Amino acid sequence: MNKKFFYLPAILIFFLQSFLYSEGLNEYIRFFSSFPSRMPGTEGHRYSADFIEKKFKEAGLKKVKKETFQTAVPVEKYAYIVVDNKRIDVHCLWPNLVRTSTVPPDGIVGKLIYGGNGDLRNFTGRDIEGNIVVLDFDSGTRWQTLAMLGAKAFIFTDTGDITRIQAEQKFVGIPVNIPRFYAHNNSQMIIELARKEKEVNLFSRMDWENVTDYNIYGYLEGRDKKLKEEVIILQAYYDSISVVPSVAPGASSACGISTLLDILDYFSAHPPERTVVFLATSSHFQARSGINDFIQRHLRQEPLFKKRILKDDIINLKLFIGLDLSDGSDNLGIWQNSYEFYTQRVFAPYGRKFMEYADKVSRYLGYKRESALVNGISPERGIIWQTFLPEKIRTDGELVIVSGNPAISFVTVNDGRWRVDTPSDTYENLNIVNITKQAVFLKEILKVAINDPDLFPEIELGMIKDNLCTLNAKIVTFDPTKSFVPSEPVFNAVVIPRVHPKIIVFEKTSIGVRNIPIGITDKNGKVVFSSLSSEDRLTLSAFYIDRETGEITLSPDLGIGGAGQYPVVLSMDYKEKNWMIVLFESKTISLTGLIDPQYLMQLDKIEILDMANSVPSEYGYFLQYPEFIPFRWSSYSEPLGCVFARLHMKVKLLGQAGPLGKRLLLLNSKEGSKETSEGIGFEIDKTDFVYNTPYQAAKDMIILDTYRRERSAHWASKQI
Repeated sequence: MNKKFFYLPAILIFFLQSFLYSEGLNEYIRFFSSFPSRMPGTEGHRYSADFIEKKFKEAGLKKVKKETFQTAVPVEKYAYIVVDNKRIDVHCLWPNLVRTSTVPPDGIVGKLIYGGNGDLRNFTGRDIEGNIVVLDFDSGTRWQTLAMLGAKAFIFTDTGDITRIQAEQKFVGIPVNIPRFYAHNNSQMIIELARKEKEVNLFSRMDWENVTDYNIYGYLEGRDKKLKEEVIILQAYYDSISVVPSVAPGASSACGISTLLDILDYFSAHPPERTVVFLATSSHFQARSGINDFIQRHLRQEPLFKKRILKDDIINLKLFIGLDLSDGSDNLGIWQNSYEFYTQRVFAPYGRKFMEYADKVSRYLGYKRESALVNGISPERGIIWQTFLPEKIRTDGELVIVSGNPAISFVTVNDGRWRVDTPSDTYENLNIVNITKQAVFLKEILKVAINDPDLFPEIELGMIKDNLCTLNAKIVTFDPTKSFVPSEPVFNAVVIPRVHPKIIVFEKTSIGVRNIPIGITDKNGKVVFSSLSSEDRLTLSAFYIDRETGEITLSPDLGIGGAGQYPVVLSMDYKEKNWMIVLFESKTISLTGLIDPQYLMQLDKIEILDMANSVPSEYGYFLQYPEFIPFRWSSYSEPLGCVFARLHMKVKLLGQAGPLGKRLLLLNSKEGSKETSEGIGFEIDKTDFVYNTPYQAAKDMIILDTYRRERSAHWASKQI
């Protein structure tokens, strides 16, 4: 056979692959997703930042700078089980709000019990209480029910579908003490041990830490003397996220930064007419802390904050273009970064302009314009932006707009990003063809747009104002031996400002982005939150966590000396606001099953009583929503809660559901006298968890009602 004809198919395949794939793009994605985790604070994250800085310099960007800032993340120190003197590694899951999966130094001892998908029928004849339950990853939220039945901890395996929805169901926004782990590569070994119900000792530690993070940017100066003054920022984030922080390869999340570097490769060889700032941000998934830090340093428009920026650091931005890409589809959308109607009106001309570019580029590339780029700013054929994504997306460009700067984003649409926030978001699971098609299209459309003298249409930019506000929070305790007022600063407290939702929807995450900002106090007990919006109403909470045990030892005081004098609820009615809240020494009781047994409504308030049936001077509680919920039904709820009280006391708990009043009594009642029937309370020192909540509440109410009925009958007979 003629070798020339033998090699011909291989040569054709090579050229076809060269056309379909950008080798640089493919290698960038492979590099970024090669690390176990790219979350801030990990080695993979630091290597990624160094790589981007090096690429920016090699591409010839001017004034390349790597700016540092601090971000609060959970950092796994170790997690493993010991069985038959053999160590088997596992990994901590994302904390329940601030409560990590840290267990006491002596560990947790219990049998491994395999429960498959978590169906209660799988546990027939097995003892859940006091043991460690092993579940498939796609077991949904059933672990919450099993925790109520007394399971000490949970280990999830890599069996079943590992999707973003399942990942979000493995942690809650309430600091309940329910340790959860991921078996990863040891899944089958742990399942076999659980089938045999082997007794193990589980050890783990995860700490909240302020880690150093990086934004990297550099200037590519424009060639045209006039147009180069019109600065465009082209941005993508490079960090990853996972419900298992130490296993966060983030291949899908690497698509945006890889495309940015691929575009840089092109523009460094073909300099544009306008000046382009290439910006790689981090902590996108940590409530978008990275882009917020960049805005505070370079882009603020509000005079109060702008005057604090050094003159050389101010960037007079003409347009911010963000890349928020994924691989589940080859369709792109252009969007104004906001669900507010007025921003849609402002940026509609940009939508029309880029759709004109899309027509030309699609013809040139042979793409169908309808699928290559959709107009997410102005609906076409009645198809609005929400049609293109299964749920809300939070882009970095959203904060840019709130800071009073013009911003658009290119977003991959018709993709649920189902592997984001999971340990299965790996390079092997990527659709390289889809992201390559997007990258080729973006390269061409940006080439046309950035070099077009008529790029910028007339828009009503005056409607876009800097509405970012800053909260300077101070966290203190009250020591009467040192001061008449609370004044002792709390160092290393974990602080959470929970914004009250205008509409009752559950938004724990937005496609991986953690929506609640989290900060850690300095030595003066202070922490700054600068990404809040004007007129936000929020509840400020803070906790101090013992690193050795993982226990919350300081929590917000809702009593007369705490929130009674220093409220935890505030409104951002000033551009910059100082606020102080008071913590008290406490111990936590975790609760599950906080559901009204008659109307099946989630409870929205807990009343705490001492043994005199009075409200303690110091107490606290934490539920899913920060304030009373309007009387509505919701498709999702987290019926869990935490109660905080001082050591060496007993408490009774009364659960309330809006206008329905008290619906659940947890009294720990005993038959007998009036005092025991009204409840002997739960001893704080010895009660970490109230198990079997519906049964406990039913028993307490029956005992109390029986006593009252008998006493009523007794006095009625005497009167006769």
